[in-house]
Amino acid sequence: MKFSYLISAFAIVLSIISCSPKSKKEEPKPIANQNITSLNRGGFHRHDMTYDSLGNLITDRQGEDNHEALLKISYEKNLAKTISFELNNYNQTRLYTINYVNANEITIESDDRFGASQWLSSANLKFNASGLVESITTKINFYTYTFNYRYDAKDNLTYAETVESFTKPVIYEDYDDKPNPYYAKAKLWTIINLIKSQNFRLNRVYPFDFVISKNNPRKSFSQANKFYEKLSYTYDENSYPVKVTRHTYVGSNDIPPLESDYKLDPNAIEATYEK
Repeated sequence: MKFSYLISAFAIVLSIISCSPKSKKEEPKPIANQNITSLNRGGFHRHDMTYDSLGNLITDRQGEDNHEALLKISYEKNLAKTISFELNNYNQTRLYTINYVNANEITIESDDRFGASQWLSSANLKFNASGLVESITTKINFYTYTFNYRYDAKDNLTYAETVESFTKPVIYEDYDDKPNPYYAKAKLWTIINLIKSQNFRLNRVYPFDFVISKNNPRKSFSQANKFYEKLSYTYDENSYPVKVTRHTYVGSNDIPPLESDYKLDPNAIEATYEK
C-alpha cells in the first residue's frame, strides 16, 4: 500500500511539472560599457575609433567634407591624461593636458605657444555625481564662453544652453528606456566632444552624434534657429542604438510643428560596436 501511495504521489508531481508553464526566455541585458568603433552620417560624415586592451579609447578619427580631425588619447592609471588634436589642413597640432581637480571638476590646458588663435586654449568642466557635465567654461582667442546643462531625476539631459549676450537653449525630451552609448564613460566623451566641437566647429558643444545622457532622446528643440527634431532608433541585441533616423522642421516661431510639417532627413546615423 505504501508503495502504491508513493507511485501515485510521484505521478502527481510529474503531472504538475509537465503542466507548469515554461519559463520565458530572458531579454538580453545591456552591456555596461559598449564601445563604438564607427559612426557614419549619410556617408559624408565618418567617425572611426580604436581601443586598447583595457577598453580605453586611444584614437578617434573624424572626417567631414574636406576636413579630417584626429584625436590621440593617452592614459595614466586608466584616466585620460593627454589628448592631441590635429586637422589635416593645418600644420599645427594641439596637445591638451587633462587635470583632475577633484571627482567633480576637470580642467583642460593647451600647449598653445602661438598666442591668440581660433583653437581652444583652456576649459573648466564641472560634473554632477553621475559624471554628467553641468557647466563648461572655455577660452578661445582671449574670449570666454560658458555652457550649462540640466538633467532630470533619471540622468537624462533636458536643457543645454550657450551663455553669451543672451541664452538660446536646446530642449531635449521624450526619452526611450535604452542605454546611451556615451553614458558609461560620460566624462571622457564630454572632453572629446568639447575639443572636437571647439576646434572643428567653433563655439558648439552639443554632441554631433549622440547626446550624452543615460537614455536616448526622441525629441529636441533649438531656440536659436527654431529647429525641431524627432529621432527614432533601431537597436542591436544589447539594446544599443545602431541606427538613428531623423525628422526635422525649421520654424519661424516657438509654436510646435504639426506631424505633417516634419521632413525626413536622408542622412541617418549608423553606429557599429565592438564585439
